[in-house]
Amino acid sequence: PSKIMIRAAHIAHLRRESPFDGGMPPTPPTILRERLLAQQQARVEELRHAKYEGILDGNSAITVLHGEARFKDDQSLIVSLNEGGE
Repeated sequence: PSKIMIRAAHIAHLRRESPFDGGMPPTPPTILRERLLAQQQARVEELRHAKYEGILDGNSAITVLHGEARFKDDQSLIVSLNEGGE
């Protein structure tokens, strides 16, 4: 994901410092930081799913729960599921 920001900075630099003189004049880029961060976060989510959640979902011995967990006691968790219920 950090490569997205590195690549964006490289492209911004190339736009500012055109090596083609009059044929392609330099243009200061408009940097939309929020969109770059959203693109980076989307890539993180995509990689997380491919690397972790996809593997877990494919293992019948593991049940993946999506929600928020809290400790019930020293040995147990309670999960409030995203779709409702515990």
